[in-house]
Amino acid sequence: MDFTGSSSNWIFASKTGARMDSDDISANINMHNSQGAFVWDHSQAKGGSDHNPFLNSAATGSASPAASTATTTTSIASSESAGSEAVVLAHGILACIAFVAIFPLGGILIRIIDSKYTVRIHAGLQLLGCAFFIAAFVLGIAMAVKLNYLDNGHAKLGIAIFAIMILQPAFGFLHHYLYRKYQRRTVWSHVHVWIGRVAIVLGIVNGGTGLKLGHAYVGSNIAYGVCAGMMCAIYIAVAIYSDVRRVRGKRNSESGSQ
Repeated sequence: MDFTGSSSNWIFASKTGARMDSDDISANINMHNSQGAFVWDHSQAKGGSDHNPFLNSAATGSASPAASTATTTTSIASSESAGSEAVVLAHGILACIAFVAIFPLGGILIRIIDSKYTVRIHAGLQLLGCAFFIAAFVLGIAMAVKLNYLDNGHAKLGIAIFAIMILQPAFGFLHHYLYRKYQRRTVWSHVHVWIGRVAIVLGIVNGGTGLKLGHAYVGSNIAYGVCAGMMCAIYIAVAIYSDVRRVRGKRNSESGSQ
């Protein structure tokens, strides 16, 4: 260490949870889930006659300036790290709700509910999902910039999904407006439908990459995998069934008119 300067930069990392009580050489070791950085003022880094200032503070019952400074700066950094962890958690929860629940549900309901309110229900759910996704995207970008993660695959895929989803409400309006006008699908219909399908699948996949980036617990990975996998399977099955039924109906209509 070079203490000739007035200050120095420090980093720290820690792991919360139960202590690891195992002598198994193949035991799984989880990475830290909290980290941060702080600047240590060297002018305050002064101890007693011993090279270890903490020994002196332990003997006298009072904290030395160095110990006090370290405690204060570490506490500040810990608070900042805890705040960052909360932002990351909020980002993950919002994105998960959007892509594992709201978006697929909106895509499923419009294909299985035959009602004059179906389109309104679909539009309302998808707009709600967009609100959740935009909030998650803003939090994610803020943390990616702060932690220098913009070059990470998770961040890149998230930005790509946002780019193709940002105009999806407009495509949806064109699709439903033109469908009511011509009583058939137009090019905007296919654009809207396939952007939605691709974005939902990519969003679910990116949720998994986010869990990996955040070193999530095994239980969290399993829970996400099961829920996301089930919803994705149901969504794809309903989409295939709907397309097959639509094609058969079109063929029957054409044969009946001949």
